[in-house]
Amino acid sequence: MSRKVSLSVIISLFSIVIIFASVVIYNGGQKHQSNYVDTRTDELPNKETDAPGPITSGTRSNGIVDTSSDSVTPIPADILAKLPATVSARIRKDGFESLPSEMQAKVRQLMGANSSVQGPARGAADGTNVTPTGENYKDLIPLTDLKNGTYRGYEGGLYAGGSNKPSQEYLKIGMESAAKIRPLNAAGKPDDKGIIGMLTVGFSNTTMESQSFIKVSNADPERNPRVVVVDGAVGGRDAIELSDPSMTRYWNEQQGRLDQTKVTPAQVQVIWLKEVVAGDTMQFPQDAERFRDALAKIVRTLKTKFPNLHILYVSSRIYGGYALRNGSQEPWAYEGGFAYKWMIEDWEKGPTPGDPWVAWGPYLWANGTTPRNDGLVWNLQDYVESDRMHPGPSGTSKVASLLSDFFKTDPTAKSWYLK
Repeated sequence: MSRKVSLSVIISLFSIVIIFASVVIYNGGQKHQSNYVDTRTDELPNKETDAPGPITSGTRSNGIVDTSSDSVTPIPADILAKLPATVSARIRKDGFESLPSEMQAKVRQLMGANSSVQGPARGAADGTNVTPTGENYKDLIPLTDLKNGTYRGYEGGLYAGGSNKPSQEYLKIGMESAAKIRPLNAAGKPDDKGIIGMLTVGFSNTTMESQSFIKVSNADPERNPRVVVVDGAVGGRDAIELSDPSMTRYWNEQQGRLDQTKVTPAQVQVIWLKEVVAGDTMQFPQDAERFRDALAKIVRTLKTKFPNLHILYVSSRIYGGYALRNGSQEPWAYEGGFAYKWMIEDWEKGPTPGDPWVAWGPYLWANGTTPRNDGLVWNLQDYVESDRMHPGPSGTSKVASLLSDFFKTDPTAKSWYLK
């Protein structure tokens, strides 16, 4: 009898311990979860002010799982801060694998993490070098030389019909837009003592090239002294980020650049846009189509931020075949040119093709050391040796010269750029 009582007491005590432990674990789990998202109110953390730590491998699905090594790569807090709040919250609540495949690819791009992609290796999570891809794409032909020829069934040239010049009808709209450009005061009103603000927009390569161009432009005795060129490009800010209305970081940084040069948004009338999708992994034409759509969103955003914007010139990136990092290797650097081409074609057909007028600036891509028809080449020495992705002094000088030549000769630019 005593043995039965003792056994009964032991079972009861054991049950109490189990229940207590379950309550502790549950409450602890709830406390941890409440740091990230309140599931009762669906209130999401503010990515600008809340600074949670990185998502680590403590919960497997909250990291990027490498199935080949059965390991989990933590998602750092600074990467989470770059994502829309809803995306960060979803990762924390339901795990990384719950995201749509396109958003998963974006997170991987931001982290520089390896993923299953088409073509050669894109990069490594620890920032180590990858194999340059240029030798795999020696047959790529610059859009300006391709003209009516095709790349994977898609016509070359900078504009529709394989042409490197806008149609006469579209050029007429551009000339009308150019005629509106004049010196403005800080409030955006015509003033002979005002300025013509020209802003550059883009990522790290763009800001490096902008700085070189500003030096050339400021030293040019033929340039209109009313023109003020502002470097508004910021490193690490790609087209996907700029096209997302919830991502305000870039625009705040750009406003700081304008403030430094005492140029107001109302005085910006011309923009040079050169963007990229960082570490793109999609196949063609899906990669270029996504990029095209992002560019169109950026153009619309720029018009709302700069009410007197009349002309927006674009350039795709320089050759990416030497790159030791996965920022934009070949063929993605080349294929980005189609995104700009298609965006311009769509804009020309749109309801307000002159508000702003969108057209090509200088086309910068050439296939490495293979000269294109005008002689442009990209040598290894034109790049920063550490990553061979960013342009070095000779590379930025080439872009600056191409920009200067364009603004001094293009019919829609020389009327306001020169004296």
